[in-house]
Amino acid sequence: MRKPVRIMAVGLVALMLLFSGSVFAKTVITMQHMTTIPQTQKVLDEAIAKFQIANPDVEISQTLVGWGDAHAQFTNSLIVGMAPDIVLLGGPWAPEFQRMGAFAPIDEYVSADVMDNFLASAVGPVSADGHIYGLPWEGATWGMFYRKDLFEAAGLDPNRPPQNWDELLEYALKLTTEEQHGLVFPAGSWEATDYFMPFMWQAGNPVEQIVDGVWQGSFSDESGLAAAQFYVDLIHKHGVTPASIANMDWEDAKNAFVTGNAAMMFNGMWVINVIKESNPELDGKWGTAMYPAGPGGRASYGYPNYMHIPAQSKNKEVAGKFLEFLADSSEGISYAEKLAISVSSLFWTKSFIELPYAQDELIAPFAESLEIARFPSLAPAFEEFRELYLNPGIQGLILETTTPEEFVKDMDDHFNQLNQ
Repeated sequence: MRKPVRIMAVGLVALMLLFSGSVFAKTVITMQHMTTIPQTQKVLDEAIAKFQIANPDVEISQTLVGWGDAHAQFTNSLIVGMAPDIVLLGGPWAPEFQRMGAFAPIDEYVSADVMDNFLASAVGPVSADGHIYGLPWEGATWGMFYRKDLFEAAGLDPNRPPQNWDELLEYALKLTTEEQHGLVFPAGSWEATDYFMPFMWQAGNPVEQIVDGVWQGSFSDESGLAAAQFYVDLIHKHGVTPASIANMDWEDAKNAFVTGNAAMMFNGMWVINVIKESNPELDGKWGTAMYPAGPGGRASYGYPNYMHIPAQSKNKEVAGKFLEFLADSSEGISYAEKLAISVSSLFWTKSFIELPYAQDELIAPFAESLEIARFPSLAPAFEEFRELYLNPGIQGLILETTTPEEFVKDMDDHFNQLNQ
């Protein structure tokens, strides 16, 4: 009498196995990113595992690419119609792909509560036609580093860095000796633009504008000329900044700072950890601050990277659900914020600024700068303009092969030619 029961049981198992492929088929979300640091990958893996437990019908499949290959790989995936469901891209690349229509409006798949936590300074560059096309991710801002011990030696308050351009020059003059310069910042190669743009913004010059639907440069406005003149005068009139910055990258500037050859420097916030780890002998002898305000107010260079949902994705709703899970801080620190901290970076949310990490004495000025950070230009041909004309033009200012008046006029002419 027990044999039929066994047959029925075996038949039931077979029936379940037969239909398991359709009943329990998982939605696979493909995710392309550039997470190469072990502790960061560990945080991401933990987040994925937790999400998959809560959503057993979803599998997150990761594709790791190098930063140098990420742009090309995503471009190729678009060409062949096989874009991932989620892609992490460098912030400056976002406008290019956005103009191509490569992204889905992410605010249609991530709740308003989560999106509202992001700072306007980061959401604006990926906004168009009433939608947002990227989820701001980790990134950095730029600011000031100063040597407290050298401030004291010069009779300056070590707890009060310069607050504006006038004080910047005043302090730099007092800090400049035969052995040291008051201020350095990178101006070599591709980094020249990153450290010149804040001078323009602080002078009140937007660098670009749209007039009747056409992109136009604003370098030659009165404020742009004032910025270029102030920049040049630091080097050649006042002698507080060496002409050798023309050959400096961020690391060269850092080296001048830690050796005491420079009392102040402008650099990116990632340098904080570099100095802490490599120069423990300087503990307590240096500090950080926001950029000094110019005639147009405070402004910092900075941008986040972005997570996008490509328009080609067939799993936009699930992809959005996963991104929302990563960025949701309603119950405490989000996984996305943990990821930023794991790479000693910043995250572009209102809640992040309130975290103990962001309140650290050295990090706080950079976290405060998130709200005033300006994004690289959104003009279609800006990267070409930057490489062909702006970086060389800045070098020309430093080496005195061009005057500030010639520089601002040339920049507008080249910018307009490329963007019209």
